Amino acid sequence: MAKISELPPDLRPLAVTDGDKVRLTPELETALLDTTIEAIGPLKEAGKLGALLLQLSPSFSPRYHQIKELERIIDRLGAYRLAVELRNRNWMISEKAHEVTRYFEERGVSLVMVDAPISTNFTVMPEFEVVTTPKLAYLRLHGRDEKAYTTGRTVSERFNYAYSEEDVKETIEKADRLAEAADDVHIIYNNNHSNLAPKAAEAFQAMRASHATPKY
Repeated sequence: MAKISELPPDLRPLAVTDGDKVRLTPELETALLDTTIEAIGPLKEAGKLGALLLQLSPSFSPRYHQIKELERIIDRLGAYRLAVELRNRNWMISEKAHEVTRYFEERGVSLVMVDAPISTNFTVMPEFEVVTTPKLAYLRLHGRDEKAYTTGRTVSERFNYAYSEEDVKETIEKADRLAEAADDVHIIYNNNHSNLAPKAAEAFQAMRASHATPKY
């Protein structure tokens, strides 16, 4: 839960609090979404808005939540291309993965794929390659250092990983496969320690330049 001081001032009167923590109510959720939509209006009008990314906390787990809790957000953002990144691996293991995939397919929402370390830590998503809407495939690359990912205290420490030339080639191959199933493919490097993300993106673009014009 957020602190009330983290809310926009004009939304604080709507807050229901437990101490200094804000409880997310349907009324507050709708107001937050409306505020976000208003803020991104200029980007949409200028044709600069590719997709909205909804990144969930690892605490959003199938043990305590249901995937259909996202329904109000998906409905309110129906006019936008939406990508949802789950951050608790238990959504995408065993029989739960089929339920989650079907949910996003039925709603035409892109389920975000991730490039991450091989790990059983609940915060590290397993590898999967699923396109849940032909409108958009979305891949985020967080780095492959398990120790950094699971023990880092800051975002920069967690995603401190330099993608090698071979890593980038693997990503290009995956992007090409995704492009066969989706109209657009978004490749987002999030190994955001120092300048590692832009360097990886530049390497991706340079290697990809010799191919046919991509859709991503």
